[in-house]
Amino acid sequence: MVKSMTKFILFVAGSAVLAEPTREDMRAVCAKIQERKACDQNCFYAFSDPVIQPLIPDTLIRELCSGEEGKYTALCPSECTPAADDGPTKEQLAPLCAKIKERRACDKTCLYAFSDAALGPLIPTTLAIEVCRGEDGKYTELCPAECPSADDGPTKEEVAPLCAEIKKRRACDKTCQYAFSEAALGSLIPTSLAIEMCRGEDGKYTELCPAECPSADDGPTKEELAPLCAKIKERRACDKTCLYAFSDAALGPLIPTALAIEVCRGEDGKYTELCPAECPSADDGPTKEEVAPLCAEIKKRNACDKTCTYAFGEAELRSLIPDSLAISLCRGDEGRYTSLCSDCPVDACAENKRKRACKAGGCMWRAKTCMKETTSTDGACSTLSRKGCAAEKDRCVWGKSIRKERKCLARRDVVCSSLNKKGLCKKLPAKCGWSNGKCTSL
Repeated sequence: MVKSMTKFILFVAGSAVLAEPTREDMRAVCAKIQERKACDQNCFYAFSDPVIQPLIPDTLIRELCSGEEGKYTALCPSECTPAADDGPTKEQLAPLCAKIKERRACDKTCLYAFSDAALGPLIPTTLAIEVCRGEDGKYTELCPAECPSADDGPTKEEVAPLCAEIKKRRACDKTCQYAFSEAALGSLIPTSLAIEMCRGEDGKYTELCPAECPSADDGPTKEELAPLCAKIKERRACDKTCLYAFSDAALGPLIPTALAIEVCRGEDGKYTELCPAECPSADDGPTKEEVAPLCAEIKKRNACDKTCTYAFGEAELRSLIPDSLAISLCRGDEGRYTSLCSDCPVDACAENKRKRACKAGGCMWRAKTCMKETTSTDGACSTLSRKGCAAEKDRCVWGKSIRKERKCLARRDVVCSSLNKKGLCKKLPAKCGWSNGKCTSL
Protein backbone atom coordinates (compact mmCIF):
# COMPACT_ATOMS: atom_id res chain seq x y z
CA MET A 1 0.00 0.00 0.00
CA VAL A 2 1.27 3.49 -0.85
CA LYS A 3 2.04 5.38 2.29
CA SER A 4 0.45 8.63 1.11
CA MET A 5 -2.89 6.82 0.79
CA THR A 6 -2.73 5.20 4.21
CA LYS A 7 -5.31 6.22 6.76
CA PHE A 8 -5.52 4.95 10.26
CA ILE A 9 -9.08 4.66 11.43
CA LEU A 10 -9.73 4.28 15.12
CA PHE A 11 -13.08 3.11 16.32
CA VAL A 12 -13.98 4.79 19.54
CA ALA A 13 -17.39 4.19 21.06
CA GLY A 14 -18.70 3.07 17.68
CA SER A 15 -17.52 6.15 15.82
CA ALA A 16 -14.71 6.47 13.25
CA VAL A 17 -11.96 8.96 14.21
CA LEU A 18 -9.11 10.07 11.93
CA ALA A 19 -5.76 9.56 13.76
CA GLU A 20 -3.27 12.49 13.85
CA PRO A 21 0.53 12.19 14.18
CA THR A 22 1.94 12.67 17.65
CA ARG A 23 4.95 14.80 18.56
CA GLU A 24 7.02 11.65 18.86
CA ASP A 25 5.84 10.51 15.40
CA MET A 26 7.01 13.81 13.86
CA ARG A 27 10.32 14.21 15.72
CA ALA A 28 12.55 12.94 12.86
CA VAL A 29 10.70 14.95 10.19
CA CYS A 30 10.70 18.11 12.30
CA ALA A 31 14.43 17.87 12.96
CA LYS A 32 15.06 17.74 9.21
CA ILE A 33 12.66 20.62 8.56
CA GLN A 34 14.41 22.74 11.16
CA GLU A 35 17.79 21.84 9.65
CA ARG A 36 16.58 22.90 6.19
CA LYS A 37 14.99 26.10 7.54
CA ALA A 38 11.70 25.12 5.94
CA CYS A 39 9.39 25.97 8.81
CA ASP A 40 7.42 28.29 6.55
CA GLN A 41 6.30 25.30 4.43
CA ASN A 42 3.58 22.72 4.98
CA CYS A 43 3.87 18.96 4.97
CA PHE A 44 3.50 18.70 1.16
CA TYR A 45 7.16 19.69 1.24
CA ALA A 46 8.07 16.45 3.05
CA PHE A 47 5.93 14.31 0.71
CA SER A 48 7.70 15.82 -2.29
CA ASP A 49 11.23 15.32 -0.94
CA PRO A 50 12.73 11.82 -1.37
CA VAL A 51 15.13 12.35 1.53
CA ILE A 52 12.39 13.23 4.02
CA GLN A 53 9.71 10.80 2.72
CA PRO A 54 11.08 7.77 4.61
CA LEU A 55 10.82 9.76 7.85
CA ILE A 56 7.12 10.54 7.46
CA PRO A 57 5.05 8.68 10.09
CA ASP A 58 2.08 6.59 8.98
CA THR A 59 -0.22 8.86 10.98
CA LEU A 60 0.62 11.84 8.72
CA ILE A 61 -1.62 11.72 5.67
CA ARG A 62 -1.35 13.93 2.60
CA GLU A 63 -4.88 15.30 3.04
CA LEU A 64 -3.83 16.93 6.31
CA CYS A 65 -1.24 19.12 4.53
CA SER A 66 -3.78 21.37 2.81
CA GLY A 67 -5.04 22.86 6.03
CA GLU A 68 -3.67 24.83 8.99
CA GLU A 69 -2.83 21.55 10.74
CA GLY A 70 -0.43 20.67 7.94
CA LYS A 71 1.89 23.65 8.51
CA TYR A 72 5.16 22.86 10.20
CA THR A 73 4.51 25.58 12.74
CA ALA A 74 1.61 23.39 13.89
CA LEU A 75 3.24 19.97 13.33
CA CYS A 76 6.63 20.92 14.81
CA PRO A 77 5.93 23.51 17.53
CA SER A 78 9.27 22.95 19.26
CA GLU A 79 11.40 23.23 16.13
CA CYS A 80 9.37 25.89 14.36
CA THR A 81 8.38 28.37 17.07
CA PRO A 82 7.41 31.07 17.41
CA ALA A 83 4.94 30.93 14.58
CA ALA A 84 5.73 32.98 11.52
CA ASP A 85 2.83 35.24 12.43
CA ASP A 86 4.71 36.26 15.58
CA GLY A 87 7.95 36.67 13.72
CA PRO A 88 11.43 35.45 14.63
CA THR A 89 13.04 36.20 17.98
CA LYS A 90 15.77 38.76 18.52
CA GLU A 91 18.33 35.97 18.93
CA GLN A 92 17.25 34.26 15.69
CA LEU A 93 17.55 37.51 13.74
CA ALA A 94 20.85 38.63 15.28
CA PRO A 95 23.20 37.20 12.56
CA LEU A 96 21.09 38.64 9.75
CA CYS A 97 20.73 42.04 11.45
CA ALA A 98 24.48 42.26 12.00
CA LYS A 99 25.09 41.66 8.28
CA ILE A 100 22.41 44.19 7.29
CA LYS A 101 24.04 46.82 9.49
CA GLU A 102 27.43 45.99 8.01
CA ARG A 103 26.02 46.40 4.48
CA ARG A 104 24.26 49.66 5.42
CA ALA A 105 21.02 48.21 4.08
CA CYS A 106 18.75 49.29 6.93
CA ASP A 107 16.51 51.18 4.51
CA LYS A 108 15.44 47.91 2.85
CA THR A 109 13.00 45.11 3.77
CA CYS A 110 13.75 41.43 4.36
CA LEU A 111 12.93 40.75 0.68
CA TYR A 112 16.51 41.94 0.20
CA ALA A 113 17.79 38.97 2.20
CA PHE A 114 15.54 36.49 0.37
CA SER A 115 16.95 37.76 -2.96
CA ASP A 116 20.60 37.53 -1.89
CA ALA A 117 22.20 34.06 -1.88
CA ALA A 118 24.86 35.14 0.62
CA LEU A 119 22.20 36.19 3.13
CA GLY A 120 19.93 33.16 2.66
CA PRO A 121 21.57 30.99 5.36
CA LEU A 122 21.10 33.81 7.87
CA ILE A 123 17.31 34.00 7.42
CA PRO A 124 15.51 32.42 10.41
CA THR A 125 13.02 29.72 9.46
CA THR A 126 10.37 31.66 11.38
CA LEU A 127 10.73 34.64 9.03
CA ALA A 128 8.12 34.10 6.34
CA ILE A 129 8.63 35.89 3.04
CA GLU A 130 5.05 37.18 3.26
CA VAL A 131 6.09 39.30 6.27
CA CYS A 132 8.68 41.06 4.14
CA ARG A 133 6.05 42.63 1.92
CA GLY A 134 4.58 44.72 4.72
CA GLU A 135 5.67 47.24 7.33
CA ASP A 136 6.79 44.42 9.66
CA GLY A 137 9.35 43.34 7.08
CA LYS A 138 11.39 46.53 7.28
CA TYR A 139 14.75 46.13 8.94
CA THR A 140 13.92 49.10 11.16
CA GLU A 141 11.21 46.83 12.61
CA LEU A 142 13.10 43.54 12.54
CA CYS A 143 16.46 44.91 13.75
CA PRO A 144 15.70 47.92 15.99
CA ALA A 145 19.12 47.85 17.67
CA GLU A 146 21.10 47.67 14.42
CA CYS A 147 18.64 49.71 12.36
CA PRO A 148 16.89 52.31 14.54
CA SER A 149 13.89 53.92 12.92
CA ALA A 150 14.51 57.13 10.98
CA ASP A 151 11.69 58.61 13.03
CA ASP A 152 13.84 58.25 16.15
CA GLY A 153 17.06 59.36 14.51
CA PRO A 154 20.57 58.48 15.65
CA THR A 155 21.74 58.92 19.23
CA LYS A 156 24.17 61.61 20.29
CA GLU A 157 26.95 59.03 20.59
CA GLU A 158 26.25 57.55 17.14
CA VAL A 159 26.37 60.88 15.35
CA ALA A 160 29.33 62.32 17.34
CA PRO A 161 32.12 61.41 14.83
CA LEU A 162 30.15 62.90 11.94
CA CYS A 163 29.33 66.06 13.90
CA ALA A 164 32.99 66.57 14.78
CA GLU A 165 33.92 66.44 11.09
CA ILE A 166 31.07 68.74 10.09
CA LYS A 167 32.24 71.32 12.64
CA LYS A 168 35.81 70.98 11.36
CA ARG A 169 34.60 71.57 7.80
CA ARG A 170 32.46 74.54 8.86
CA ALA A 171 29.47 72.91 7.16
CA CYS A 172 26.91 73.46 9.92
CA ASP A 173 24.64 75.36 7.51
CA LYS A 174 24.02 72.19 5.49
CA THR A 175 21.85 69.11 5.98
CA CYS A 176 22.95 65.48 6.30
CA GLN A 177 22.49 65.04 2.55
CA TYR A 178 25.92 66.67 2.39
CA ALA A 179 27.41 63.66 4.22
CA PHE A 180 25.64 61.18 1.94
CA SER A 181 27.12 62.97 -1.09
CA GLU A 182 30.68 63.00 0.29
CA ALA A 183 32.60 59.72 0.00
CA ALA A 184 34.97 60.75 2.78
CA LEU A 185 32.05 61.20 5.18
CA GLY A 186 30.17 58.01 4.29
CA SER A 187 31.92 55.90 6.89
CA LEU A 188 30.88 58.36 9.60
CA ILE A 189 27.15 58.18 8.88
CA PRO A 190 25.39 56.08 11.55
CA THR A 191 23.10 53.37 10.19
CA SER A 192 20.26 54.94 12.16
CA LEU A 193 20.52 58.09 10.03
CA ALA A 194 18.22 57.48 7.07
CA ILE A 195 18.66 59.70 4.01
CA GLU A 196 14.92 60.43 4.08
CA MET A 197 15.46 62.25 7.35
CA CYS A 198 17.93 64.60 5.65
CA ARG A 199 15.23 66.15 3.49
CA GLY A 200 13.43 67.76 6.42
CA GLU A 201 14.14 70.07 9.32
CA ASP A 202 15.41 67.15 11.41
CA GLY A 203 18.19 66.60 8.89
CA LYS A 204 19.85 69.96 9.50
CA TYR A 205 23.15 69.77 11.34
CA THR A 206 21.85 72.39 13.76
CA GLU A 207 19.33 69.72 14.83
CA LEU A 208 21.58 66.66 14.58
CA CYS A 209 24.67 68.26 16.14
CA PRO A 210 23.43 70.93 18.60
CA ALA A 211 26.74 71.04 20.49
CA GLU A 212 28.92 71.37 17.41
CA CYS A 213 26.40 73.34 15.35
CA PRO A 214 24.27 75.57 17.60
CA SER A 215 21.19 76.95 15.89
CA ALA A 216 21.57 80.30 14.15
CA ASP A 217 18.43 81.34 16.02
CA ASP A 218 20.37 81.07 19.28
CA GLY A 219 23.51 82.66 17.90
CA PRO A 220 27.05 82.15 19.17
CA THR A 221 27.98 82.61 22.82
CA LYS A 222 30.06 85.47 24.16
CA GLU A 223 33.00 83.09 24.64
CA GLU A 224 32.75 81.78 21.07
CA LEU A 225 32.77 85.32 19.65
CA ALA A 226 35.56 86.66 21.86
CA PRO A 227 38.49 86.03 19.44
CA LEU A 228 36.62 87.58 16.51
CA CYS A 229 35.44 90.56 18.54
CA ALA A 230 38.99 91.24 19.76
CA LYS A 231 40.23 91.32 16.16
CA ILE A 232 37.36 93.55 15.04
CA LYS A 233 38.19 96.02 17.81
CA GLU A 234 41.85 95.93 16.83
CA ARG A 235 40.95 96.67 13.20
CA ARG A 236 38.54 99.45 14.24
CA ALA A 237 35.82 97.77 12.18
CA CYS A 238 33.00 98.08 14.71
CA ASP A 239 30.85 99.97 12.20
CA LYS A 240 30.59 96.88 9.97
CA THR A 241 28.55 93.67 10.09
CA CYS A 242 29.81 90.10 10.32
CA LEU A 243 29.68 89.86 6.50
CA TYR A 244 33.03 91.61 6.79
CA ALA A 245 34.50 88.57 8.57
CA PHE A 246 33.00 86.12 6.08
CA SER A 247 34.66 88.05 3.23
CA ASP A 248 38.09 88.19 4.88
CA ALA A 249 40.22 85.01 4.72
CA ALA A 250 42.25 86.06 7.77
CA LEU A 251 39.10 86.33 9.90
CA GLY A 252 37.45 83.12 8.65
CA PRO A 253 39.01 80.83 11.29
CA LEU A 254 37.71 83.13 14.02
CA ILE A 255 34.06 82.87 12.96
CA PRO A 256 32.15 80.56 15.35
CA THR A 257 30.20 77.78 13.67
CA ALA A 258 27.09 79.07 15.44
CA LEU A 259 27.29 82.35 13.51
CA ALA A 260 25.25 81.80 10.35
CA ILE A 261 25.89 84.14 7.43
CA GLU A 262 22.15 84.83 7.23
CA VAL A 263 22.36 86.59 10.61
CA CYS A 264 24.92 88.99 9.19
CA ARG A 265 22.41 90.49 6.76
CA GLY A 266 20.24 91.90 9.54
CA GLU A 267 20.50 94.10 12.61
CA ASP A 268 21.71 91.17 14.71
CA GLY A 269 24.77 90.87 12.48
CA LYS A 270 26.20 94.26 13.44
CA TYR A 271 29.32 94.12 15.58
CA THR A 272 27.66 96.55 17.98
CA GLU A 273 25.17 93.73 18.64
CA LEU A 274 27.58 90.78 18.48
CA CYS A 275 30.44 92.42 20.40
CA PRO A 276 28.86 94.91 22.86
CA ALA A 277 31.96 95.06 25.06
CA GLU A 278 34.38 95.65 22.20
CA CYS A 279 31.97 97.61 20.00
CA PRO A 280 29.51 99.63 22.12
CA SER A 281 26.53 100.91 20.16
CA ALA A 282 26.85 104.39 18.68
CA ASP A 283 23.36 105.02 20.03
CA ASP A 284 24.77 104.82 23.55
CA GLY A 285 27.84 106.87 22.77
CA PRO A 286 31.17 106.61 24.58
CA THR A 287 31.45 106.74 28.35
CA LYS A 288 33.05 109.66 30.16
CA GLU A 289 36.14 107.56 30.84
CA GLU A 290 36.45 106.44 27.20
CA VAL A 291 36.32 109.97 25.80
CA ALA A 292 38.49 111.58 28.51
CA PRO A 293 41.84 111.42 26.60
CA LEU A 294 40.27 112.98 23.51
CA CYS A 295 38.50 115.68 25.51
CA ALA A 296 41.75 116.62 27.27
CA GLU A 297 43.41 117.16 23.89
CA ILE A 298 40.43 119.08 22.54
CA LYS A 299 40.54 121.42 25.52
CA LYS A 300 44.29 121.82 25.07
CA ARG A 301 43.73 122.81 21.44
CA ASN A 302 40.88 125.18 22.32
CA ALA A 303 38.66 123.31 19.90
CA CYS A 304 35.57 122.94 22.09
CA ASP A 305 33.55 124.83 19.48
CA LYS A 306 33.92 121.95 17.01
CA THR A 307 32.27 118.55 16.62
CA CYS A 308 33.98 115.17 16.79
CA THR A 309 34.27 115.19 12.99
CA TYR A 310 37.33 117.35 13.73
CA ALA A 311 39.03 114.42 15.51
CA PHE A 312 38.28 112.01 12.67
CA GLY A 313 39.94 114.48 10.29
CA GLU A 314 43.10 114.88 12.39
CA ALA A 315 45.66 112.06 12.20
CA GLU A 316 47.05 112.97 15.63
CA LEU A 317 43.64 112.68 17.25
CA ARG A 318 42.40 109.46 15.64
CA SER A 319 44.23 107.26 18.11
CA LEU A 320 42.29 108.97 20.91
CA ILE A 321 38.86 108.27 19.41
CA PRO A 322 37.10 105.51 21.40
CA ASP A 323 35.57 102.64 19.42
CA SER A 324 32.17 103.58 20.79
CA LEU A 325 32.34 106.99 19.10
CA ALA A 326 30.87 106.44 15.65
CA ILE A 327 31.44 109.14 13.04
CA SER A 328 27.70 109.18 12.36
CA LEU A 329 27.25 110.55 15.90
CA CYS A 330 29.46 113.51 15.02
CA ARG A 331 27.01 114.88 12.48
CA GLY A 332 24.44 115.83 15.09
CA ASP A 333 24.29 117.93 18.23
CA GLU A 334 25.45 114.93 20.27
CA GLY A 335 28.74 115.09 18.40
CA ARG A 336 29.63 118.56 19.66
CA TYR A 337 32.46 118.61 22.15
CA THR A 338 30.28 120.68 24.42
CA SER A 339 28.06 117.55 24.62
CA LEU A 340 30.79 114.93 24.67
CA CYS A 341 33.29 116.56 26.99
CA SER A 342 32.70 117.92 30.48
CA ASP A 343 35.85 119.96 29.84
CA CYS A 344 33.90 121.83 27.17
CA PRO A 345 30.91 123.51 28.83
CA VAL A 346 28.03 124.64 26.65
CA ASP A 347 28.65 128.02 25.08
CA ALA A 348 25.59 130.16 25.85
CA CYS A 349 26.69 132.68 23.23
CA ALA A 350 26.35 130.10 20.47
CA GLU A 351 22.62 129.92 21.21
CA ASN A 352 22.23 133.47 19.85
CA LYS A 353 21.62 133.33 16.15
CA ARG A 354 21.30 137.09 15.51
CA LYS A 355 23.95 139.78 15.69
CA ARG A 356 21.84 142.17 17.79
CA ALA A 357 21.09 139.51 20.44
CA CYS A 358 24.76 138.48 20.49
CA LYS A 359 26.08 141.86 21.68
CA ALA A 360 24.93 141.33 25.26
CA GLY A 361 26.13 139.02 28.02
CA GLY A 362 29.85 138.79 27.19
CA CYS A 363 29.42 137.60 23.61
CA MET A 364 30.79 138.92 20.34
CA TRP A 365 29.78 138.49 16.71
CA ARG A 366 32.51 137.02 14.48
CA ALA A 367 32.23 135.38 11.06
CA LYS A 368 28.44 135.41 11.26
CA THR A 369 28.63 133.44 14.52
CA CYS A 370 27.95 134.50 18.06
CA MET A 371 30.79 133.41 20.34
CA LYS A 372 32.05 133.99 23.81
CA GLU A 373 34.11 137.13 24.18
CA THR A 374 37.60 136.03 25.26
CA THR A 375 40.80 137.74 26.20
CA SER A 376 43.87 137.46 24.05
CA THR A 377 45.50 135.14 26.58
CA ASP A 378 42.90 132.41 26.98
CA GLY A 379 40.95 132.35 23.71
CA ALA A 380 41.40 130.26 20.58
CA CYS A 381 42.60 132.37 17.63
CA SER A 382 39.24 131.89 15.91
CA THR A 383 37.48 133.74 18.74
CA LEU A 384 39.69 136.85 18.64
CA SER A 385 38.89 140.14 17.04
CA ARG A 386 41.34 141.66 14.54
CA LYS A 387 42.92 143.70 17.30
CA GLY A 388 43.15 140.69 19.62
CA CYS A 389 44.59 138.62 16.79
CA ALA A 390 47.36 141.20 16.25
CA ALA A 391 48.15 141.06 19.97
CA GLU A 392 48.65 137.27 19.67
CA LYS A 393 50.76 137.43 16.49
CA ASP A 394 53.15 134.74 17.75
CA ARG A 395 50.39 132.14 17.51
CA CYS A 396 47.69 133.84 15.43
CA VAL A 397 47.45 135.60 12.08
CA TRP A 398 44.63 137.63 10.57
CA GLY A 399 43.29 135.54 7.69
CA LYS A 400 42.64 138.44 5.35
CA SER A 401 46.33 139.40 5.46
CA ILE A 402 47.28 136.09 3.82
CA ARG A 403 44.26 136.04 1.52
CA LYS A 404 42.25 133.64 3.68
CA GLU A 405 38.97 134.07 5.55
CA ARG A 406 38.23 137.36 7.27
CA LYS A 407 38.91 135.98 10.73
CA CYS A 408 41.76 135.21 13.07
CA LEU A 409 43.55 131.92 12.27
CA ALA A 410 45.96 129.83 14.27
CA ARG A 411 49.38 129.93 12.62
CA ARG A 412 49.81 126.20 13.15
CA ASP A 413 46.67 125.50 11.11
CA VAL A 414 47.82 127.42 8.04
CA VAL A 415 49.13 125.19 5.25
CA CYS A 416 52.29 126.80 3.86
CA SER A 417 51.85 125.36 0.37
CA SER A 418 48.59 127.27 0.06
CA LEU A 419 50.48 130.59 0.19
CA ASN A 420 51.36 131.03 -3.44
CA LYS A 421 53.04 134.42 -3.17
CA LYS A 422 56.44 135.14 -1.70
CA GLY A 423 55.05 138.12 0.24
CA LEU A 424 52.31 136.00 1.79
CA CYS A 425 54.78 133.27 2.71
CA LYS A 426 57.01 135.75 4.53
CA LYS A 427 54.16 136.74 6.84
CA LEU A 428 54.68 133.44 8.67
CA PRO A 429 58.49 133.49 9.02
CA ALA A 430 58.71 130.99 11.86
CA LYS A 431 56.50 128.45 10.07
CA CYS A 432 56.99 128.90 6.33
CA GLY A 433 59.83 129.73 3.95
CA TRP A 434 60.02 130.57 0.21
CA SER A 435 62.21 128.25 -1.84
CA ASN A 436 62.37 127.32 -5.53
CA GLY A 437 59.31 129.39 -6.30
CA LYS A 438 57.00 127.91 -3.68
CA CYS A 439 56.17 128.23 0.01
CA THR A 440 57.16 125.25 2.13
CA SER A 441 57.07 124.38 5.80
CA LEU A 442 60.25 124.93 7.76
